[in-house]
Amino acid sequence: MNNDRDLKNVLTLSREIRIRMIDASVIYATVVDDPHTEADESFRVKPWGRSETMVIRFSDVSSARPVSRMGWHAQRAIAAAQGAARAAPVLPAD
Repeated sequence: MNNDRDLKNVLTLSREIRIRMIDASVIYATVVDDPHTEADESFRVKPWGRSETMVIRFSDVSSARPVSRMGWHAQRAIAAAQGAARAAPVLPAD
């Protein structure tokens, strides 16, 4: 991302986010409050379709934005794809 402040603003203002990692993978996730993560270095999310949460370092994020309008079918398809994958799948950009 351009800077950590932009990412922190997205995390503060949004619950559902789309994260593009620097390796070009995309993760759709729900932001999870976690007092144990280093607030200046990482954040915790629960990827859609997965039962476990994950910690993501700010330095691993290329960009992030809120998920504003998405149909139920699209959200369910993303959750199924991410739930079936061991790692975050590469999903097409919007």
